[in-house]
Amino acid sequence: MLLAIGMIGACGAPKDSTASSAPNDGDSSLRWEKPKKKKTADNTSCQIGQWDPARPEHAPTVAWNYQEQTLWPYPTSDELGPYLTDSDGYRRCYAHSPSGALLAAANIAAMMTSPTLMTDADSVVKLFGHGSQYETIKEKLQSETLKNDSDSGVRAELYGFRILESQETTAIVDLGYQASADGRSINLSIVYNLVWDDGDWKLQSEDTVPVTSATLSSFVNYTPWRET
Repeated sequence: MLLAIGMIGACGAPKDSTASSAPNDGDSSLRWEKPKKKKTADNTSCQIGQWDPARPEHAPTVAWNYQEQTLWPYPTSDELGPYLTDSDGYRRCYAHSPSGALLAAANIAAMMTSPTLMTDADSVVKLFGHGSQYETIKEKLQSETLKNDSDSGVRAELYGFRILESQETTAIVDLGYQASADGRSINLSIVYNLVWDDGDWKLQSEDTVPVTSATLSSFVNYTPWRET
């Protein structure tokens, strides 16, 4: 996972992203409408309703699953998504809300540990929304041979989350993980800078790195959210 973060970070400009803790909840008169479920199919567009600015007060109720690996579990929800899965295993179509952004971030975290996805340039490109660096990222990924450098010796468990920022078109989600490797444990904060693009939450492709990580001494101020 840490190698995947490095690869994603290398696709953007060499600047650190700074998460803002100031909320911007937008127009509370808008509410999200659950889309009709569709069959799994590539090139099927997401049909998501209006923006719902309400932030989750508690961890959402989800089902936990694994994708071709046992490293990082991913959540699914009938209310929040993902609603579609492409043939390569890429999961998409999340609720247009802070909770939907949370589900998207957790699924992106798991997909970044998938050998199938992370060794296919076209699949990795789908993680990104259209921004000022999108074409640069796309060209860089498609010009390189992507290797399966997954951290097979690292295990991690999702502990909790913080939604640092949530607006109609952008969100910043901080996921707290308890990781272990070689008999040592470490607390990690992994921050995902998301953009609402083409009817879905994706990683930003701007001048700032879309995914950053840091070690933590504790998970104070994180809302608990663990696999059950």
